Amino acid sequence: MKQKCTKDIYCNFLIAAQSDYTATGLEDGMASSDVPLAHDSVTRWQNRTKLTPSGIWQEVEPIINKNDGWLVIDDMTIEKSKSYKLPMSSWHWSGSRHGVVRGLNVVNLLWTNDGNEHIPIDFRLYAKKEDGMTRNQHMKDMLRLAKHRGMNPKAIVFDTWYSSVDNLNLISDMGWVWYAPIRNNRIINYTQHLDEINIPKGGVVVHLKLVGPTRVFKFSSKDGDIEYWATNNLDALSADISTARARRWSVEEFHRGLKQTVGIGKCQARNNRAQRNHIFCSIRSFVVLEVYRLKTGTTWYEAKRSIIRDAVQQYLKRPKIPWPEFMVSA
Repeated sequence: MKQKCTKDIYCNFLIAAQSDYTATGLEDGMASSDVPLAHDSVTRWQNRTKLTPSGIWQEVEPIINKNDGWLVIDDMTIEKSKSYKLPMSSWHWSGSRHGVVRGLNVVNLLWTNDGNEHIPIDFRLYAKKEDGMTRNQHMKDMLRLAKHRGMNPKAIVFDTWYSSVDNLNLISDMGWVWYAPIRNNRIINYTQHLDEINIPKGGVVVHLKLVGPTRVFKFSSKDGDIEYWATNNLDALSADISTARARRWSVEEFHRGLKQTVGIGKCQARNNRAQRNHIFCSIRSFVVLEVYRLKTGTTWYEAKRSIIRDAVQQYLKRPKIPWPEFMVSA
């Protein structure tokens, strides 16, 4: 008797797999089990199932505090350099490659708190040719939905790409606080650019064009790079901006975890629906690893290594590959 692939089987496979995250890898891994998978069961499941971002929210809602924490928005590029036949793929900037690559782009909404949690609550696959939606439109939709779901975070944090006038005003209209880096050529006080004014260590309140009163801060790195941060919290201190910058880093850690622990970029399917389902299951599988980390203190990577250690220990107890007679020692 063979079984069909399910969401839980697929996610458990992503958690356990170390390098091969393909449908064939899953079928081979189940081949010697008591109930192996039916032939092509994984491929059929990938192509016929429809998993949507709302499924992530339904599972993580019980473990987040809607009236606390931070919401962090950023997108990630999943490189698919050789997948020209994949309809959703397009050209995107890759921070790891420091250049433009072909692939998929996912806009993520992450919840985090003082405990450095990495809990995704929503995501959108950027596919403008399919739905006509830009990344900024996806951001707005996710924030509106978060508001509808009862979220009341301490603040929203995002990168320069998302600090447009429309986005800043939308968040302020929702009654939320936002923190974001902005470009040095933004117009302030009606006639000046941001980099033309003196900004004290504690920040200064300016009039940001089409936004209104905004408190801005200036940070200089050891390399001489300058970064400007802004917020609609006019009473914000430098410590608040430092916290916001740290919270923004949480989404970078989340993206790295998705790529390194659950193979979000390793799906070889050429079907859009299969790719969407794989991305959903990768995010869902990451939640399992993150909740385990929060409960036990075990890192995502150590949790993955423990699976291999257990397998090695079982093999050492009962080796399946026999030694040839001439090599057997006393």
